[in-house]
Amino acid sequence: MNRIGRRCAFGVIVVGLALGVQSRAWAGDPNDDGCLHEANPDLKIGYCARVIQSGRYIGANAAWAFNNRGNGYHRKGENFRAIQDYDEAIRLKPDFALAFNNRGNAYSDKGDYDRAIQDLDKGIRMKPDDAQAFTNRGRAYYSKGQYDRAIQDYSEAIRLKPDDVQAFDNRGNAYDGNGQYDRAIQDYDEAIRLNPDYAEAFNDRGTAYYDKGQLDRAIRDYDEAIRLTPDYAGALSNRGNAYTYKGEYDRAILDLDKAIRLKPDYALAFNNRAIAYSDKGQYDRAIQDFTEAIHLKPDDAEVLANRGTAYSDKGQYDRAIQDYNEAIRLKADYARAYNGRCWVKIGLQQAAQAIADCDKSLKLRPNDANTLDSRGWAYLRAGKSPNAGLDFSAAIGLKPKMAGSLYGRSLFERRSGDLYHADQDLAAAKAIQPDIQQDLARQHIWPQ
Repeated sequence: MNRIGRRCAFGVIVVGLALGVQSRAWAGDPNDDGCLHEANPDLKIGYCARVIQSGRYIGANAAWAFNNRGNGYHRKGENFRAIQDYDEAIRLKPDFALAFNNRGNAYSDKGDYDRAIQDLDKGIRMKPDDAQAFTNRGRAYYSKGQYDRAIQDYSEAIRLKPDDVQAFDNRGNAYDGNGQYDRAIQDYDEAIRLNPDYAEAFNDRGTAYYDKGQLDRAIRDYDEAIRLTPDYAGALSNRGNAYTYKGEYDRAILDLDKAIRLKPDYALAFNNRAIAYSDKGQYDRAIQDFTEAIHLKPDDAEVLANRGTAYSDKGQYDRAIQDYNEAIRLKADYARAYNGRCWVKIGLQQAAQAIADCDKSLKLRPNDANTLDSRGWAYLRAGKSPNAGLDFSAAIGLKPKMAGSLYGRSLFERRSGDLYHADQDLAAAKAIQPDIQQDLARQHIWPQ
């Protein structure tokens, strides 16, 4: 029936932080060397701090040390402190393209994509042959959902650096976001050809196959990503999600348990495990996991709507509506949340309000089979059988094996005296979902 879906994670998009130097360091000085080359972020911050405090560099010549200390903070996820250092590097050296690029990355990681793009624009104007800067700006556009702009930037990065594995992988993600799954797979193939040990590309290609509905093929790619990187929480979560959609819930939960052990603050893994429990009918366990995901990521409208669905399946309609309301408050154009609220209101026999919510959902996402199915039931509840028949037929045209719409249309046909087609649709509905009548009655959509 009507579900609030979620999309498989793309996994980590690796964005390199170029650690170039804009002024010479003192040869052989351990603090200078550490500030330049140390990989451990805490040690790097310490080395750079001592360079800054030494007073050996002043004005523009000190900018590199602030930039590199900013990189250390950025690697630790301390974006506010990183931005403070990049600010100082830019104040000291206003034409420091690398610092603009790095500050753009920090803003991107904070979710401030417009500020990120402003900085990356400046960096690219100063250094138009920097492939990494185009990759990073593509990442910001991708995060904003502007996939075409992202593809343009990734393509320019590839033109400048044809062996850029990261750019191919990221462009694949943007094609996948556009629904161009075969183009995405071509880019992932090329990333894997360039680097056969690149676990992220196997994970991302798995997601494209998942989006194409090729679940077994997706699982093979997730398997390879996990073989290459056994502690890859994102790939474990994605494989668990694929198992859920195959109906292999126990295998899904095992993978998601591992992902959560590896990354206890992984909101998406809690969300995915909740979906597996919900599909098993274990709604209380599902709600616990959705609640933890919301605790970790309070502004995620999709998880709130998913919990609303679990409450709806439990018959706790008031709690469901609260979650849908909050999801819509966070994301006013969230079509699936309007559809979910529509479905609950049908069960509450609030047909007019349900129709209004389904109308909003369809305005945002026309020709969505699930919402047409929902509105069909709302019309049936409102006594508007001809409208219901039209919506059920439209839903079936989009998804021929939609048991709810077949059963709903059989009710309309029976009311219209078309017993032959009513019997045909009822038989088809029961062949797809034998308990369709009981399921609808349990949800208070239609009495058995």
